[in-house]
Amino acid sequence: MRERTEKSIDEILEISFRYLMVHGLENTSIRDLAKETGMSLGSIYYWFEDKEDFIINSVKFGLMKSSARIFTEASEQINNFEHFISRVMEAVKIEQRSLRLVYQAATSPTFGDRIRKNAEPLNNTYAEYINLLSKSIGAPFEEIRPLVFMFIATILDYVVWDDYAFSKSQLEYIYKILLSKIDSKS
Repeated sequence: MRERTEKSIDEILEISFRYLMVHGLENTSIRDLAKETGMSLGSIYYWFEDKEDFIINSVKFGLMKSSARIFTEASEQINNFEHFISRVMEAVKIEQRSLRLVYQAATSPTFGDRIRKNAEPLNNTYAEYINLLSKSIGAPFEEIRPLVFMFIATILDYVVWDDYAFSKSQLEYIYKILLSKIDSKS
């Protein structure tokens, strides 16, 4: 993808991502995306390598936005068990449709390899959250990292299977481990 002003590219990717959530990956043509975003085909091909590049960038945009919302909720409620569980589960429920599209794209034979190869920005975002959490509770980064990835796996599990009780119990367990890290530092 070529560089373009952040505001306009974010708007285009947001519109595209919302369209993909409604219409899916397989049923979307580059002409559909052009019409929905108000771009000409020439403009799309100027800014993006091809349809796959446009869709991948849209999906990555949606994933970053959904992840930010969920991690923000988790970070803000880290010291309040009841709110932590309920607010995280609520945020995931709100983002569930978005995250299902991301999951579909990431496991797709067409898009998956390219999405996974370009996961560095997402991994950097995860590292930032791990670092913030580590500093917040006073535990080493390497002790918090597996818990954050367990948290991510729990979120993904909930997105795919929609089993509230099971996912809630997983989050409760992760939270208890976090509390033990806080208590051991006190």
